[in-house]
Amino acid sequence: MTIQYDGTNYYGWQFQLGVPTIQQIIQEKMCVILNEPKKIQGAGRTDSGVHALYMVAHFKYRNLLDIPTFQRSMNSLLPADIRITNVEIAPPKFNSRFSALWKEYAYYLYNGTICPPFIYRYAWHYPNALNLELMQEAANYFLGHHDFSLFGTGGIKREDTLRSIDSLIIEKQGELLIFRIRAKSFLRHMVRWIVGTLVEVGEAKKTIAELPGLFQEKKYGLVKFKAPPNGLFLIYIEY
Repeated sequence: MTIQYDGTNYYGWQFQLGVPTIQQIIQEKMCVILNEPKKIQGAGRTDSGVHALYMVAHFKYRNLLDIPTFQRSMNSLLPADIRITNVEIAPPKFNSRFSALWKEYAYYLYNGTICPPFIYRYAWHYPNALNLELMQEAANYFLGHHDFSLFGTGGIKREDTLRSIDSLIIEKQGELLIFRIRAKSFLRHMVRWIVGTLVEVGEAKKTIAELPGLFQEKKYGLVKFKAPPNGLFLIYIEY
């Protein structure tokens, strides 16, 4: 099933004791409808405050399921900031996480002086002047296969920090900057660290010449600026 959610009021996707998460809320409502506990597996784990336009999750159910009724019932029980947008029977051996070919995230940054009140939940307000051309040039250095250990959470073994970025595009729509990044998988907080680093380049706090060294050095203090979670959206997953 595919899911959309506003992550503002949740502690991320993954179930955690004592705090509301997307996975927990969906599983609770499924239990009511199906009369049995169900565990769903998502295609990834969005962090606290991060949103999704296209999260995919799967679950196993051995009985006959009236899909339209199930989807309608779920949406009637779920809070308004979580919606099931599609439900279908998956192919054999389908896995929402491991069957994914790539995922795409979008990060929204509002670069105007005054952030409109109806988008502040969904974009990072950063009013300082930014050099967009320099940021676009810097984005090319992230493409391809690199060790992104400085752009993930510390304490991960080196072999687990190798990732391949397929595309990284920065678009400008009025005062809004949109960072679109695509890869098969990401480290935790990786997109936010990359966006923060590109903003540093755009503000001349970091030079393009420094970027290659960030994939070689293992000093975690070299990457210091992480974008906040509210501007980040999981927008598509290809299978």
